[in-house]
Amino acid sequence: MRIGLLPVLMIMCLAGISYAEPANGQEILKKKISISADQEVMKNILRQIGKKAEVKFVYISSNIPDRNKTTIVANNEELGSVLYKLLNPFNVQYEVNGDQIVLKPVALSAFITEPETGSSPVVTTTSTPIKGVVKDSDGKPLAGASVVVKGSSSGTVTNEKGEFVINVPENVSTLIVSYIGMENAEVSIKGKSSLNITMLISAAQQQDIVVVGYGKQSKQKVTSAVTTLKTDNFKDAPYTDIQSAIAGRVAGVVVNFSGGAPGSVPSLTIRGGEPLIGQNTPLYVIDGIIRDGAAFVALNVNDIENISFLKDASATAVYGAKASAGIVLVTTKSGVAGKSVINYSNNIAWNTPNLFPKLINSYDKALVANAIGAEMGFGPYSSYRQGQLDSIKSGISPDIYPNTDWYGLAFRKYASQQSHNLSLSGGNKQTKYYVGLGYFNQGSNYVNNAYKVQRFSYNTKVSSDFESIGLNVALGLSGYYSSSTQPPAGTASIFSHIVAKSPLDQAFNKDGSLAPLVDHPLAEIYSPGYSRSEAFFNDGNLTFTWNVPMVKGLSFKALGDYAFTMNPSKTFNVLATQYKTDGTIYPTPNASLSQSSNSTKAYNAEFQADYSRSFDRHSVGATFVSIVRGGSNNGFSASRNNFPSTAIDQLFAGDASSQLNNGSASEWGEVGYVGRVKYDYAAKYLLEMSGRYDGSDYFPPSKRFGFFPAVSAGWVLSSEGFYKQLNLDKVFSYLKFKGSYGETGSIGGKYAYLPTYSVNSQVYVANGNLQNGYSEGGLTVADQNITWFDTRARDFGFEFEVLNKKLSGGVDYFYTRTKNILGSPAFRYTDPLGTSLPQVLTDAATRKEGLDFSLNYNFKIKNDLKGYIGFNATYFNYLWENTNEDSVALMNPFTRSQGFDQNYYGAMLLSNGLYQDYHDILNNPVRITSTALGLGDVWLADTNGDGKIDSQDNRRLGKSQSPRFTFGVPVGLQYKGLRLDALVQGTGTRNVYLGGLIQAGEGFNRINFDFQKDYWLSSNTDASYPRAGNNTMNSGNNYTTSTFWLKNARFVRLKSVTLSYDFKRIMKKSSFFNELSAHVSGTNLWTSSPVNKYFDPELADNNNFFYPVNKTYSMGVRFGF
Repeated sequence: MRIGLLPVLMIMCLAGISYAEPANGQEILKKKISISADQEVMKNILRQIGKKAEVKFVYISSNIPDRNKTTIVANNEELGSVLYKLLNPFNVQYEVNGDQIVLKPVALSAFITEPETGSSPVVTTTSTPIKGVVKDSDGKPLAGASVVVKGSSSGTVTNEKGEFVINVPENVSTLIVSYIGMENAEVSIKGKSSLNITMLISAAQQQDIVVVGYGKQSKQKVTSAVTTLKTDNFKDAPYTDIQSAIAGRVAGVVVNFSGGAPGSVPSLTIRGGEPLIGQNTPLYVIDGIIRDGAAFVALNVNDIENISFLKDASATAVYGAKASAGIVLVTTKSGVAGKSVINYSNNIAWNTPNLFPKLINSYDKALVANAIGAEMGFGPYSSYRQGQLDSIKSGISPDIYPNTDWYGLAFRKYASQQSHNLSLSGGNKQTKYYVGLGYFNQGSNYVNNAYKVQRFSYNTKVSSDFESIGLNVALGLSGYYSSSTQPPAGTASIFSHIVAKSPLDQAFNKDGSLAPLVDHPLAEIYSPGYSRSEAFFNDGNLTFTWNVPMVKGLSFKALGDYAFTMNPSKTFNVLATQYKTDGTIYPTPNASLSQSSNSTKAYNAEFQADYSRSFDRHSVGATFVSIVRGGSNNGFSASRNNFPSTAIDQLFAGDASSQLNNGSASEWGEVGYVGRVKYDYAAKYLLEMSGRYDGSDYFPPSKRFGFFPAVSAGWVLSSEGFYKQLNLDKVFSYLKFKGSYGETGSIGGKYAYLPTYSVNSQVYVANGNLQNGYSEGGLTVADQNITWFDTRARDFGFEFEVLNKKLSGGVDYFYTRTKNILGSPAFRYTDPLGTSLPQVLTDAATRKEGLDFSLNYNFKIKNDLKGYIGFNATYFNYLWENTNEDSVALMNPFTRSQGFDQNYYGAMLLSNGLYQDYHDILNNPVRITSTALGLGDVWLADTNGDGKIDSQDNRRLGKSQSPRFTFGVPVGLQYKGLRLDALVQGTGTRNVYLGGLIQAGEGFNRINFDFQKDYWLSSNTDASYPRAGNNTMNSGNNYTTSTFWLKNARFVRLKSVTLSYDFKRIMKKSSFFNELSAHVSGTNLWTSSPVNKYFDPELADNNNFFYPVNKTYSMGVRFGF
């Protein structure tokens, strides 16, 4: 209702201050009512409350605009509590007078004057009038926004057009603008008489919205396992890619690193993926379009609005046959209406290897050789005499006895890294735009920076609203270019040669040239050749969204997308020149060149219809989507060897007789139909059903289509009337239970039902001569039943909030079973005439179950000191429920795959440690070939008790190298403009089997690393390594696969720390910058693990044949204007 000025003044004068009511007012507020409204306009909600409580609401119409929508659920609650819940989040206060309740913005004083025609209410009258208009990020006017003179209670509100006029004292230069559900804005008026103000949605409102497949939902109504991640807490950390930054931040998301080489990318799985069927990688969906992992990794973190992780089948079923490994759903930033805003940020970083074990020096290596000889009975100077030892130790004869630090010669301590990000956004009521540009460059710790990576990326969005007909048209263009250049030998070869080389080997001749040495790691690093790979990706999409004006809640969307990717690569394999001591060139293989290129074209077309409405306490929604996807791929490769010179790195310059070439082409197509219906009653009882009907030409015509249904339900227990009557809300202010079941699929053998053919030479005779032609390939048509892998999953969980929403969390139990697995029928048939049998549909099945857990606590100690701390964890088991094993596998039931938890590392012998007493050797079973066991040898256990040690004693022992338990602890603290963000990340037990060079082996010169000096001697019985010898002892007893070499690689790591300062707090008078901050940051700053002395626990290689994981220090700035 709309009222005049006089009644408002009378009521406000009588009412006094906010929330102070007379006795009869208190009784009114104690009335108990029930109400449920989902995304209803405020006026409709107030009308419902008025009827139920028999009260009248008095307010200025423009203060409660029709466009503002909100959700509220109350069951038998007091009116005062309901009003507080409804109005307080939006800075609206109420006052009771009799049976009337007066509403007004909090910031306004109690005295309001009636505005003139076309104006807004004016509170104070001063000498300087300021006028303006307030709009939302879409350019729509905000009626009822509060505009207040900073430092006073004088203010006004905007009219239906978002306009306002206010008189401001001459000594005031700032206005504060607030609006329901929006972030407050401080606006400088210095030198201005007219303002255009754009309000942004508040963080609380944004967090309440969850992006799901083909839509959005309020957090309270989500019944599936979905977690949303914002990038605010780590956007300034010097991560090389977004995938690295995610590690330890989301329950159920497991990130495994393989090393720290420039451009290296960790693997990401959701709840471990489906590794037994090769389905580890989740589906990546960026702005509604399916992309590959490379597109996700190339995303600029500053362009990302949020990331949703869809973890259970009810969330992923709408993506059908590609969703068994989970979904990563990314929403990038869009433009907002208002003046053009330019934002820039950078990171300048320095990388240093985190954990690389010290290599042994020459003197220690000589001492070790002598000690081994003495233990074997060859005397104290079996390898080096005392005079030689003295020369080695003193270093007086470096030409004869060098002390080569291979690692120090190959690596420098620090390598540079930098990133720069620039964005431009803005627009008006009709058209908005966002342009983001990113540049990343990373060098290497190779002494000559021979390994380097760079990446350019762009992301642009332009949208136009045609409000009169409800149409929005959006154009998106994005892409990236990346290049990587490294020595042609590759990191594995270089590091294996660094580790294997002796410090007594000479690296350089006297004249500084490379010494003549086989597998010289510096000859590989200083190579004049290269291995270069590039990636070009460009994408364009156009989206039409029509909110049908004639039918409330109905909308249609059409999307078209086209993407092109090209991946050229070129490797010129050549070593740096080495010289003999006489100055002649040391012979090495001639150069070779290989070159390849692949290009992919992909298109995607979608049509979507949505309907969503609320009827009293009932809310319904329906979605239908049809999808057509397709594409093609073309590739070629060529190579030549024996280049007579390294001056020309082109194919024509190589030996033509050695040339090879190849080419390939493929096409693919998919169609899908998605349906989803949702219903909830009072946002308390929740139900959702969805399904996808997918088709692919990868399978036989009769098996091409599959239907993947899902259903989920939820119960918000805290919304029940009895919940508060029993005072349960004192424990959990919010409590929701949810459960789901769904089916998803994945693709096994592509086109495996079709016969294959090969082009072979001399396959038939024509005119007495052998001719080239086609021949049939492997046997592939034996089974026409090949179809989708079928994964069926269940998920049950609950979510809660306590301590006035400061502490929140959730727990999810998940169970999945996958069938329709392809396998070889070799367990049933003999290979026909030596031809491999095809992959056929089997009855094999896998099973996985586990738990996700998350906890978040936000606290505020004083007005200027606040912070947060969280904990997330994931644990799961994974096994073959049924598998097809041959007769050999069936011989030992303890090593079978079927029925065994795949946490186990593998089949091996159990070790009891090292023999310390001959009694143990003489009175325990031994391997038949171990005829000369001695003290310090590995003691192997007779597990099955048959009096001998053989393959029947093998057991599945140890845990998987990929962790089954992971956790993360994000923590942050902010005091005024100073902010600290950190992340601790770690894993539970995960086993790594030490590789050959870490084990060391046997022989006088076996020691490569400093830690390997801890081998068994009569004077060092509590050793980490078995006794050493100068020959192969006991048929390799000590190095038989056993738990002796299995190490626990669990770890706890200080993953990142960022300290930043916001200078805007001390530059309040500046109107030029809208953002100005600086930060220092670091990653991998501290690590605790039982394997620290061997290698970095996150390194993928068990021999240290890999580029080390980096510790990074960085600094940077962020500003916008």
